[in-house]
Amino acid sequence: MSFYAAEIRESDDVRKIIRQRKADLQLSDALLERFSGLTEGHVSKILPSNPRKRIGWDVLPLLLGGVGLRLWLISDPEATKRILNRTDYEPRRAQYIQQRRQIESANV
Repeated sequence: MSFYAAEIRESDDVRKIIRQRKADLQLSDALLERFSGLTEGHVSKILPSNPRKRIGWDVLPLLLGGVGLRLWLISDPEATKRILNRTDYEPRRAQYIQQRRQIESANV
């Protein structure tokens, strides 16, 4: 079993990774659709290098689960430093920040 880790900078990177994982697992489009819960023919529209459809936020977790991957987001120290060093960066003023209200769980 191989470990996958990849940096994603654009939507095409997601397609490339899913295609590679699909090939490594030797999955057909039909099997990936079945495992992901997608309709017949959907994979052939969203995974080619020149796709007819985009991978939406509702489909992405299904596709990732279908190839045994999950998405993690990590902080980027270099990007954070660039943000904080921008001349137009101004932190929010404390008096304008609303406190989050606790949502009480309903007794059902």
